[in-house]
Amino acid sequence: MSKYDFTGTVKTAARLRQSEKCALDGLSLTDEYENAHHVAPKQSGDEGNSNHDWIGTEINCVVLCEQCHKVAHEDGKWKKGTVAPPTYFPYSHGGDKSKHETWATELQGKIDAL
Repeated sequence: MSKYDFTGTVKTAARLRQSEKCALDGLSLTDEYENAHHVAPKQSGDEGNSNHDWIGTEINCVVLCEQCHKVAHEDGKWKKGTVAPPTYFPYSHGGDKSKHETWATELQGKIDAL
């Protein structure tokens, strides 16, 4: 168990931010086949460094359908984490491109500071 694992509250907040659409393909999510995904892999953080606490929060969480989650992890290479930047998830804010761009820029800045 990692300090950076997403809580149900974080996943729900991200899901609502996305207007209940998959952050990658924009299709409607279903509770049964969806996954909370770390944009910056939780392995990239240092749990002893409080400056990395954002890794387990909503800003770093996108909710993906099962198929897109596999794609984001290079078709099942789960342990490597993803290399996809925040811009890879165009529906991070439903269809609001302006909010998506603001989020992607802010998150990329945090990732670059790791």
